[in-house]
Amino acid sequence: MGLPKKIRQLSGMTWTIRTDQYERLAQMDRLGEMDEAALEIHIGRAKLPQIQKTLIHEMLHAISGDIFGGTSQNLSEEQVRVISSALLVVLQANPSMVAYLMTREKDTRHK
Repeated sequence: MGLPKKIRQLSGMTWTIRTDQYERLAQMDRLGEMDEAALEIHIGRAKLPQIQKTLIHEMLHAISGDIFGGTSQNLSEEQVRVISSALLVVLQANPSMVAYLMTREKDTRHK
């Protein structure tokens, strides 16, 4: 499965995932960034594990901004870094939990 092209957020807005900014990101020594005004997440070149962690990292920044609206309550860079790393480990270690979380109510059957 490849990198998604779009991500829907809590507020219903759709963020575009872009990979064409890698040279600019490399010049700034970054693997990713989010552009809140354009609703874009830019992902640089890296190996798959780093791309996955970067995508979750930038997605958490977007969620934080969506929830807190750019206030001082937004998650800090350190909080996002720690949470994104831990979240990726938990998701990858528990594929059955991820599959369960992806089910919709109409698909749910408790056995």
